[in-house]
Amino acid sequence: MRILKQELYFPLIISIHFVMWAIDLAMYEGAYVEVRADTFFGEYANYEGIHPLRIVGEVFSSWVVTVFAFNFLMATRARWVERVFGGLDKMYLIHRRSGVIAVVLLLAHFITVPRDLTAFTIGKPLGFYAFLLIIVGVILAAAPPLKAKIRYNSWLKVHRFMGPLYVMGVVHALMVNNLIKELPLTRMYVFGMAALGIGSWAYRTFLYGRLHPELPYTLVSAKRLDDRTVELRMKAQGESLASRRGSLRSSGSRNSTGASSTRSPS
Repeated sequence: MRILKQELYFPLIISIHFVMWAIDLAMYEGAYVEVRADTFFGEYANYEGIHPLRIVGEVFSSWVVTVFAFNFLMATRARWVERVFGGLDKMYLIHRRSGVIAVVLLLAHFITVPRDLTAFTIGKPLGFYAFLLIIVGVILAAAPPLKAKIRYNSWLKVHRFMGPLYVMGVVHALMVNNLIKELPLTRMYVFGMAALGIGSWAYRTFLYGRLHPELPYTLVSAKRLDDRTVELRMKAQGESLASRRGSLRSSGSRNSTGASSTRSPS
């Protein structure tokens, strides 16, 4: 199976978006009119057609939805996802860098996208607050100087808020006027990605712990092998990971349906 490296991952996402947007815009025959809108570059009114900033801003938003959706998918630690990226270590490296890139794209969306001034919807403040909190969350999760000063359990609690903030962002997209709703191919892809992201987050938050119960271990020793590698020796307090995997393999082999064993967390 070909491994999806980060050298291919990001260009692939960009290429897919450009193709979809190009096809939809080329085939678009609607009359998109903005009565009054405001941007960081000035206000405009009664603009017939699609304003260039509208396209640029919403392309950025569709990238944000996609990058976060795949990050939530990676967080499920599904075996097939690990195989796609060539292992858990490589997958989480892409996961971390994707989070930083998503913040840059989110900031670009906020700066470029026109804001409709004709009507107020709850989606507008919802999107703004989600924008601010996502930026803070990703900075805390990815910036080494800040991350080093925060205890892991505290950092993890902050990081888990990314799911609800993502949901807020998707609700924002559903409740405000935007071009994506007018483009069938792009609409199907973006909201499909949103469903994937929300589903992955819900699985990781509410189901993963029940399907993969933790096994308590005690740290016996820690030895630094070099500047980037630490060897940890641990002892199971009860059932070990090896015995859990062995029992699952045995039950799987005895299963007449041929179902494979589930994976234990490491």
